[in-house]
Amino acid sequence: MSMADLISKRVAEATRNPPSGVPLERLLLQRLGAALVGEWNNVPRLLQRAIYERAAGGGTSLNRSTTRRQMARFLHDHKKPEPG
Repeated sequence: MSMADLISKRVAEATRNPPSGVPLERLLLQRLGAALVGEWNNVPRLLQRAIYERAAGGGTSLNRSTTRRQMARFLHDHKKPEPG
């Protein structure tokens, strides 16, 4: 099971039985994020770039730089292999 599948499964479980004190909005955003990571290779490159830039925006330039590196590494590590 890939990391994206595991995250999606855990978020789905948490949405059905939310932990005390965790807002539903946060759980839904986590679920959407996990779904996006799982489909990342199927998203057109231009849309990937727009999503990536929006997610990396904000904060100080040092934080942006760190966040961009971390997101790039995460997406690279969790991408599904291209069909053979």
